[in-house]
Amino acid sequence: MVLFPQKALVEKRTYERRRTFATCSTFENTMGAFVNTAWPPIRTSYYEIQLRHWLEKFHMSDTIILDGDNFRDNPFPVLKDLESRLGLKDYFSPEHFVKDNTTGYYCYQTFSHSEPECLKKDRQHPEVFERVLYMLNYHYKLHMDVFYNMINRTFNWIDLRH
Repeated sequence: MVLFPQKALVEKRTYERRRTFATCSTFENTMGAFVNTAWPPIRTSYYEIQLRHWLEKFHMSDTIILDGDNFRDNPFPVLKDLESRLGLKDYFSPEHFVKDNTTGYYCYQTFSHSEPECLKKDRQHPEVFERVLYMLNYHYKLHMDVFYNMINRTFNWIDLRH
């Protein structure tokens, strides 16, 4: 029957929404505590694996990797660098970006619009316990080292080098 898989999927998603980040990202058994590598957000955060797939089709010199934190915190220089790398004529200027004093995030302001359009998605990040952060940092350290070596640069996302 077609309805059963849909019903099961809805029940699974409802169950996942009620679970905390800690219960989705980690688990414990008699052997200890472990990162849940079967959980999709954990798997998709192996950036070196994602990049290897892209590099099967494209050369690294044809690849641009942007730091989303830098883009969020100061979008103008990131976009200027992107324009330059792509060989585009200058379009963006500092006047295109207005910081929203309420949210602290930048908004894009075109001269033809009266209201700026904000770049930030309105979402709440879960509270993550210190123990879970430690486990995730330890788990991702090797993956991030490989990724940083592949792109020949580092980011200030999380200090995984301790």
